[in-house]
Amino acid sequence: MSDEILSNTPYLKDQYRAFRYGQDWILVQDNFHDHFVLAPLSWLTPNGIHYAQEGSYEWANKSPDLWRLKAQTHWDLVNPNQLEKRCYGLGFNHEEYMDYHNRGALKGIIGLVESGYLAAKSIQEVNINDYNYSDVFSGFLSHWYKGKIVVETSKAIDRDRLSRYW
Repeated sequence: MSDEILSNTPYLKDQYRAFRYGQDWILVQDNFHDHFVLAPLSWLTPNGIHYAQEGSYEWANKSPDLWRLKAQTHWDLVNPNQLEKRCYGLGFNHEEYMDYHNRGALKGIIGLVESGYLAAKSIQEVNINDYNYSDVFSGFLSHWYKGKIVVETSKAIDRDRLSRYW
């Protein structure tokens, strides 16, 4: 993926070396109060983002479209060290939860955790491959869930409750 980004944006080649994505630079997109971090859940640690080459190849070979890299979108180049201690992950199988978060219903996510629909777990407690929708973020919710992954529990999704928080 980083090869495709570098080959399609010539000015990046002059500033960043190839194959250094995640180590020297990372892409971040504003998402209301939080920022979407273009990184796999496997890079999430209790202290922020840490580039992990092992297991990164499958992630890096995915199409940029799958990671929201589309024309007419704005991304910031950030040093990964600037994200220290401010990241959390989301892992869901129901797209409604991810849409809910992405629309800015961040306090609703806290309510869903408190109600048992979602749970905050450490990276060691979850199998990150079990989720259809997974992303890393930095910002508002990291005050509660830094270094954690917010995941669905076995409690059935309650669409009425989602609409009430919204």
